[in-house]
Amino acid sequence: MLQANKYVLKELREVLNRKYPERLEQLSLLLQFAKIKIRSNPKVQLVEQSVKIIQAEDAPILAGAIQARANFLITLDRKDFMTKKLAESGLPLIIVTPETFFKEHWID
Repeated sequence: MLQANKYVLKELREVLNRKYPERLEQLSLLLQFAKIKIRSNPKVQLVEQSVKIIQAEDAPILAGAIQARANFLITLDRKDFMTKKLAESGLPLIIVTPETFFKEHWID
């Protein structure tokens, strides 16, 4: 099941609006047809714990994936999410790019 929390969607809309405003309409269609489950934002305590291993602005994304018990966190943000600190933190999920996810983990 694909899922995202409200914070992720807010950030996604902001980035699209800034970099690719013409794609905002496509995001709405994707959310409608991909059956992405929209979850509530993560608990503050989990966000605060996540700040210990990732920057504050990315902590709600990581905390949301942990709270949702996700198997994967799929992101294009290599700089902030593909760090040695995160890799060695013992997280209960795998952080990958979309390309890696589809090449190595997607099961038809």
